[in-house]
Amino acid sequence: MTLHIEKQTIEQDVCTGFDCDRCGRQFDRENFIEWQERLDIQTTAGYGSIWGDGNQLELQLCQECAHDILGPYMRVNGRKLSEDRS
Repeated sequence: MTLHIEKQTIEQDVCTGFDCDRCGRQFDRENFIEWQERLDIQTTAGYGSIWGDGNQLELQLCQECAHDILGPYMRVNGRKLSEDRS
């Protein structure tokens, strides 16, 4: 059996930045730390969800806003952040 192989160029959409949905600041891939630490949620609401059955949910937050909103509830290495600050 002989394989016939050729090179092909494939186009795809690539995310190059995001806007924080809370503070509105814009970030691009050049800001590596913010890019790496962003919180990006994309999910589908299930049956009986308060968001509506089957609706697509999306949220992008910079690390500062994610920390401000979720900090009191977030566990880091098994401990709540609020425990480390007392």
